[in-house]
Amino acid sequence: ADSRTFGYLQTAFSAVQLVGGIAYGRLGDSAGGRFTFVLAFLGSFVSYAMLAVSDSVWLLFLSRVPSLVQHAYQGASMIVADVSPPENRAKALGRISLSYGVGMIIGPSIGGYLSSTYSFSTIAWIAACLSLVSAVSSYLLLPASLKKKASPKKPSLDISSAFSIVKRHRYVGTLLSIKACVAVAVSLFRSTFPVHAKDNLHFTAQESGYFMSYIGIITAVVQSFIVGEVVSRLKPNQVLQASVFGLAASYLCLALVDDRVGVMICTLPMVTFGAILTTFISSELTKSVDEGETGTVLGLDMAVNSGSGLLAPSIGGYIYSVSGFQAVAFSTSGLCAIIATTLGVVGRHPNVAA
Repeated sequence: ADSRTFGYLQTAFSAVQLVGGIAYGRLGDSAGGRFTFVLAFLGSFVSYAMLAVSDSVWLLFLSRVPSLVQHAYQGASMIVADVSPPENRAKALGRISLSYGVGMIIGPSIGGYLSSTYSFSTIAWIAACLSLVSAVSSYLLLPASLKKKASPKKPSLDISSAFSIVKRHRYVGTLLSIKACVAVAVSLFRSTFPVHAKDNLHFTAQESGYFMSYIGIITAVVQSFIVGEVVSRLKPNQVLQASVFGLAASYLCLALVDDRVGVMICTLPMVTFGAILTTFISSELTKSVDEGETGTVLGLDMAVNSGSGLLAPSIGGYIYSVSGFQAVAFSTSGLCAIIATTLGVVGRHPNVAA
């Protein structure tokens, strides 16, 4: 697909997940972690199976519908938030990200190899089967509920009621606002980089898989050894500012390089600061609400990510088609720089140490 079609597909995916993420979080608070975790993998199974049989653009878009419940990472985070103490929350969530980082190391490498041997449909069927195995394993190995104590109020599945959390917890609203702005910038970049890698860096499918594995290795190292240390040594506002400024500088570097080595060098700090910021915000969100609302607030966190992808990929695809990847990277860097320079207001909030 060209850059615009790829952007439209990303937008469709985000639109479905925007609604699904919030509902999934509410469901997790009421039905328990095991139920929602299994549901996420079943959604992945259906999505990949539909993708395997897609032979037209409209079927490709239709395969995104099961993304309503395709929130395995969110489900895992909900379970970890339920069983980990607040002081160790960031480190525990980092370990969840580590597991996904390991998957990013292994998965893309295998996918890149398989793409040179088998058809895309076969690879999609393999992904579908693995998702089904994950669903069965989750059902057999996890207890029905992992809440340490009963919630004072039984959570509702009403999506609109989730936003009452933002009204009751101002810090939650502040964190989600920061996350939303950064997510728009990141979405602009991510929606166009795969096309840039293919068109300008001349990555083959196998090389793209190896590059994703490289990102996975960085993520695994950051989540294992860096996130916990950074969060324990710096004040909340310092973590936010340093992470967003780091992202701005990384995207600026990516705008100025046009070779593979330069891209790999600039990717290192980009992934590092991004992993720190994402884990920190998720940790702070779960610590700011009652135990019976952790799933809901993580759903809002997911919705912010998805909402940023509604327009940003299409905008990014348009900028790329008109002015090239460099313009996208400059735009992303500038947006992050603006966000970072306005973060001082967070330090004046009573719930955040300056």
